[in-house]
Amino acid sequence: MNVSSFGSSIYDYPVEQCIDYALTHGLNHFEINLTPHHSNILTFTDKRISFLSYLAQKHQFSYSFHMSSSLNLGHAIPYFRQKHIDHLEDCIKIGARLNLSHITFHLGNVVGHTIMSYFRQQSLLNVVKSLKILLQMCKSYNVTLAIENSAKMHRGSDLQLLGDNIGELQTIFDLVDSPWLGFCLDIGHANLNEGAIEYIQQFGHRLKCVHFHDNYGFCDEHLEVGNGCVNWQEIIDMLSEINYTGPYISECYKLKPHNAVALFKRFWQQE
Repeated sequence: MNVSSFGSSIYDYPVEQCIDYALTHGLNHFEINLTPHHSNILTFTDKRISFLSYLAQKHQFSYSFHMSSSLNLGHAIPYFRQKHIDHLEDCIKIGARLNLSHITFHLGNVVGHTIMSYFRQQSLLNVVKSLKILLQMCKSYNVTLAIENSAKMHRGSDLQLLGDNIGELQTIFDLVDSPWLGFCLDIGHANLNEGAIEYIQQFGHRLKCVHFHDNYGFCDEHLEVGNGCVNWQEIIDMLSEINYTGPYISECYKLKPHNAVALFKRFWQQE
């Protein structure tokens, strides 16, 4: 097993309240979800940033941010798209001070399925424009962005998520080739689309983090590892083969993080 960090997406509580639990159970990475009121970007005052930095240095663990799913870098209206860019720029500045491993984000969404292909294409071009602006700041602040592959929405839905297939992600990486832009593999989401193996083969060299959870291939259930149809052994073998050593982040909502990590590690032990 390659040396990696293990942790959880922090949503229900401020990260400060999770430190003792993590230390007790050997977790060493915190993905801070910026959606809840207790962890939106405005809560990161100078005092809080200093305290979190002190804790990370003292206990040798790392942080990352997970942007709200409402972030939409492909928004059709320039005014609103700029607001999303401004928000992510604020997160990049805070992230640099916290020495984040990366910032995970979704590309955005598009509405209007009757002419969806046109809207998707235009939205992807808007994402490219947004990223070219943001990645200049990433370079200056030494912060990496990681695109997360999205879950596929139900066919016929007016709302669709950008980046729910390999083709769209490859388009973004082809048009925005930057060392500050990486990939977050969400194994559960991939299981709803082309499958995690395909994503690793295509984007393994860009991989910055892995979200792990299971499902039965029909909807985004966020089940514990082994309680769905994901072929975990095959995925872990491939991640080992490419020498991935980044963080593994539990998104198994029905299990406490240390139990979810323990289930996940069983497949490593079978190598």
